Amino acid sequence: MLSVAIKEQNSHFEHGLKIIITRLAEQWHQEIQFLPVSLLDTAEIAFVSLDEDWFSAGCYQVPVHTRHQQRIIICNKIEKEKLMFRPCLYMLPHIYREDDVDEITRKMVLILQKRALRHRVPPAICHYCTTRHFSILERQLLKFIAKGYPLEESAERLSLSEHQAKSLRRRIMKKLHVKNDQQFLNYIRVNLNFLQE
Repeated sequence: MLSVAIKEQNSHFEHGLKIIITRLAEQWHQEIQFLPVSLLDTAEIAFVSLDEDWFSAGCYQVPVHTRHQQRIIICNKIEKEKLMFRPCLYMLPHIYREDDVDEITRKMVLILQKRALRHRVPPAICHYCTTRHFSILERQLLKFIAKGYPLEESAERLSLSEHQAKSLRRRIMKKLHVKNDQQFLNYIRVNLNFLQE
């Protein structure tokens, strides 16, 4: 029997997911059991919608969870790019609330059929999650710098003065424990290369 838990604030979306999963399980003659949210960590498959403050929230311990379960993130399409700042979340399969029934069903087939072949999120990925204590503005500036934009152009894109951008960059460098621009760019190249994509 396959155990499934869904943590989603939108009860209609949760109900729709349960209908899709139940239909697929019936097609494959697979017994399924829906667990309450309180047992999310014990389910074989867990659908998790991120907390409203996920962007600045503490660790989701995703590598720990993915050792024994398949995790699927429920989010809005516009959040997908922001997930790059939390690579452990970015690496997981996603279902968007804007997806129609056919698209969700297609994703569910892929997720459920490939369970045995799935790749776990490696614990080493936590090393890259250095930005969890950054403000949204700090993350945006960091992304522009990682993509090679000059500070002046990054400031303009973020509607900041050059002085504000320099101050923001100093705060970022302090949080990353780097002392000069060369160390900063090297840190990005070595540890945050996913931001350059």
